[in-house]
Amino acid sequence: MALGRFSYVTLDATGTLLRPKHSVAAVYVDFFMSIMPPLVIPIPRDAVSVKDFGRSFKSEMTRAPNFGLDAHSAKPWWGRVIVDAFPSNMQAHMQAHPKHATQLIDALYEHYGQGAAWEVFADVRPTLNALKEANVSVGIVSNFDDRLHGIVRDLELASAVDFVLTSWEHQSMKPHPSIFHEAARRLHCRPHELLHVGDDPTNDYCGAVAAGCSVRLLCRNNNGTVDPSVPIEHVVTSLLDIVPSKERGRQD
Repeated sequence: MALGRFSYVTLDATGTLLRPKHSVAAVYVDFFMSIMPPLVIPIPRDAVSVKDFGRSFKSEMTRAPNFGLDAHSAKPWWGRVIVDAFPSNMQAHMQAHPKHATQLIDALYEHYGQGAAWEVFADVRPTLNALKEANVSVGIVSNFDDRLHGIVRDLELASAVDFVLTSWEHQSMKPHPSIFHEAARRLHCRPHELLHVGDDPTNDYCGAVAAGCSVRLLCRNNNGTVDPSVPIEHVVTSLLDIVPSKERGRQD
C-alpha cells in the first residue's frame, strides 16, 4: 500500500525506527553485577524481567510525566525507574552502597544515550533513502528525552531527516496535538498535509488524528491483534509501505 501524495512525513522513534539492541531487563542485571559489590546470594540473570521494567516505567511516567520536566536532566527520572525495576533485595543492596548505586545509574543512563545500545529496524534505511529520492521532507517525533538527538547521530540517521523533535524539548508528549502541530510548523506545512507513522495506537495514531494529520499505524508483527478502532486501511506492516511506488521499486 504505497502512498504517493504526501510530501511531509513524521516518524516515531522507539518501536518504529529503532529498538534496544538487547533486553533492557538483562542489561540492567549485567550492569548491576559489574558495578555493585557482590551479594551474598548470587543474582540470577533473570532477576529483572521485562514486566518489571514496564511496571517501573509506567509508574514513574504516571507520577512525573515526560521524564520529569521539572529537572534539568532526565537522569533523576530514569534513576528512579532503574531502582524500582530491581527486586527488593537488590534495591536494599543499592541503598547500602549509594556510591556504587549512583555509578550504576550513571552507567545505564549513559549506555542508553549511545547508538551502540540500539538497533535500527531493517526497513528503516531503505525507507528513508526512498523518501529522500522522492523529495519528501521527514521529521522524527518521539516521546523521548534529549538523548535521542545523539542516538540518531550515532546511528547515522541524522542526515536522512530534517529534524528530531522530542517531547522533552517540546514540553508536551504525544498524544497531545501540539507536538504534531510543532512538527508541521517545522516542516512548513499544515497538519492535514502531514503523514505521521508510528507503532502506538494511542500516542501515534489517536494523537495524530486529533491533530488533524493523516496517519498510519505500523504493525510489523501483524498477528491479527490490531486495535479494532484503527481502520485496516490505516495499518501498514512495513515502513516501506509508505514509500511512493516508483521509489519503492528502486529499493526492491
